[in-house]
Amino acid sequence: MVNRIPNTNISQNVKSAKQPDEIVTLNKLIKESFQKLSERAEREVPEYGDFSPVFETFKNPDNTLCATDFLIQISKPPKTVENHQTIRNFELVAYNFPSPYKISTILKTGTKEELMQKLQNENIYEEIESRLKSIAKDLKDV
Repeated sequence: MVNRIPNTNISQNVKSAKQPDEIVTLNKLIKESFQKLSERAEREVPEYGDFSPVFETFKNPDNTLCATDFLIQISKPPKTVENHQTIRNFELVAYNFPSPYKISTILKTGTKEELMQKLQNENIYEEIESRLKSIAKDLKDV
């Protein structure tokens, strides 16, 4: 006796199969967060005077790094800094939650115009990724 396989529409089953989740890389998260930060900086960072820091945060998908979260931001320096009314900082921060420790580095300091030029640099993603990995390694030593 021959066992018969029921006639099923294989192509229909293949189409309905769930696609695997997209792999999220550190580089991809940097690009997405950076795009949002750039757009917000154009609108929210004034040429002169006080402002609230403009930032974007994201989880670290790279298990080889000590950091759990990253933050990229544009902030104003303390009032003790000369020309603090026009100077802006482009800063990167690595956190290792639930630990209270963080490490930060300033990637660029300058006027809004100078920062916006830096944000247009074609190598900016690689520079951010390299610096984030570097400070995440330093966070391991804290």
